[in-house]
This record gives sequence, structure tokens and C-alpha cells, in this order.
Amino acid sequence: MRLLVSDAGNGTLTAYDARTLAPLASGDIPGAGALCAWRGAVLCADDADGCIRVLDADTLGTLRSIPAGPGVRALQPGMDGASLYALAGDADSLLKLDIAGNTLQMLARVGVQPRDLALDPSGRMLAVAGGASCCVHILRSDTLACAATIDVGGIAVGVCFGPGVLWALCAAGQEEMSSCLMRMRTGNWRIERTLHMEGMPGGLVGLPDEGVLIGLLDGVLYVAKHGKRAAWRIPLEGALPDMAARSGARVYWSDALGSRIWTVHSASAYARPCELPLEVEEPSGILLL
Repeated sequence: MRLLVSDAGNGTLTAYDARTLAPLASGDIPGAGALCAWRGAVLCADDADGCIRVLDADTLGTLRSIPAGPGVRALQPGMDGASLYALAGDADSLLKLDIAGNTLQMLARVGVQPRDLALDPSGRMLAVAGGASCCVHILRSDTLACAATIDVGGIAVGVCFGPGVLWALCAAGQEEMSSCLMRMRTGNWRIERTLHMEGMPGGLVGLPDEGVLIGLLDGVLYVAKHGKRAAWRIPLEGALPDMAARSGARVYWSDALGSRIWTVHSASAYARPCELPLEVEEPSGILLL
């Protein structure tokens, strides 16, 4: 397994052996950012060139580029294998791109500096954490038509789907010093449960047991699938875990406050977090292949 890390500070994308952390390949991408996998290739948002690069997964060499504009914060391939959804945070927009044709298919205005994007397991609906709109926006994946808008009462920073459930992470109110996790039933999109937490919100990742792991200032928090309370917290002093990549129960986190990558085993409350000895100046994307 390989761990890919975008570094906007150094303008590089590097692939490491996930077990030994030996560097396997590296490429110069001045605005390296959000990452995703697509049909054996790697897609990397390039903020400097305003495009999404299609890269050879082994060498990280650029095969071609898809125009997308700057400020792409999240990438999500469609279930049809031909479409790519790109969340353009600086433009308050969600783009639907034809990967093979290198063209923009459609665009929808969504949120204010939107932060995160998720595709439901059926591939029919998208959820967008709308940032300063203080809403989660639900859109149809085929037309990008808005199906629902959920007011979450604070800056929306993360979304992820579970079986029949949408999780949303947001700040509590306009300030980002405390957080809320909301559990919604898909279909009616009503908020079933809200969990209040101390700490600035970072990132959100779904787990195999249908619970979620939440990145907050100074730690990560585990919440089981019922969403009633936090089961346990692992401290990460001085860190704000924001972007995550998961393999089974092991989760890799980038740190929004420093040049660090952490790994946490989400199946145990007693597992110690591990800071990986990687030379990263400004982590801006993380992916496991």
C-alpha cells in the first residue's frame, strides 16, 4: 500500500510505502492539493495552474490536465467512472467534469467557501459542507439540482455518508472554537441527533463499524453509529487533524496547524497516535492506494 501526500508548501506530490515510509516516487506540482484515485490513475488538484492533473499512479508523471480553476478543495469520482466532481471553494461552486473529454459538463453555485464533498453509496446524491453558508447542501449527482438545504447553525466543515445516514461536522455558531456533529437520515434529511463537542472542528471520516472519527483541535474523537456521545478521544497536542485517508481501521490525518502527518488506529481507545517522520511543509492532500 502507498501513502500519497500533497505538499503545497514545497510544491510536490510524494508517494511513500505506507509500511516503511520509504519514498517511492515524487513529482513537482506547484499548487498540489486535493487527491483522489480514478481508474488506476491519480487525480491531483493544482491550485497554481487552475487545473486537475491526471497522473501516472506509479511515476506520478502528468499524463494530461483538466481545466478546473483555482481553489479546488475536494475531488470525488462519480459512480459512472466518467464523471468527476470538484468542489471549487474559492468560486463557491461544485463542478461536474468529464474526465475522458477534459471538459466541464455543468456547474452549480453552492455554499460560501464550501469545505467538503461526499457522494452517497448509491451514487445518486452529493452532500456539500457549505462553509460560511452554515448549511449542508444536498444535490442530485446527474443534474447538480439542489434537493435539500439543511441549516446547521454554524460553519459547515465536513460531511460523510454511512448506511442510510449523513454525518455533518460544523462549528458551533459563527466562531470555530467549539463543534457540533449532526446525524441526519438520508431521504428526509432531518437532523436526528446533535452532539456538542469542545474544540475547533477539523475533519471527518466514516469507519467500517458505521461510526465516525472526528478531527478536533488537540485530538481525534470517536463516535459510534448511534451518534449519542463520544466513546473516546485520542489526544494530539497542538494539532488540528483536518484531511484524512483510511485503510480499514487505520486512519491517516494531516495537520492543518503544522507540517505533520499522523496515523491513528480507530478500533482501539488505547492505541497511541503516531507522528510519521515525513518531510512535509504544508500538507494539502492525502490518499491511500
